[in-house]
Amino acid sequence: MSESSLADCEIGDSMMAFNRETLGFIKAQLSIGIQRKEIRPDIDMDGAAAVLMGILRGAMLHRIVDAGSLNAKAAKAEAMQLLDRYLGSMEPTIQ
Repeated sequence: MSESSLADCEIGDSMMAFNRETLGFIKAQLSIGIQRKEIRPDIDMDGAAAVLMGILRGAMLHRIVDAGSLNAKAAKAEAMQLLDRYLGSMEPTIQ
């Protein structure tokens, strides 16, 4: 990913296409969540997709660079709580 940002990089177009495909997939999943009333309907789809992709890529890069310092279970739990507050439905859930 970092290499694709360099001038005259051979994989730049491929990474751009991959980014767009990934964002499209995330937005489709957000739409499903909104339809199921699991995600609040007033989110900005483009912004939310970018934030989600950033969280995933940031954790991935951290793990690649310094896996020993990352408590993946704790990071996942915190990310899930953060996303639940950020995206969570405004309707009460039935349990």
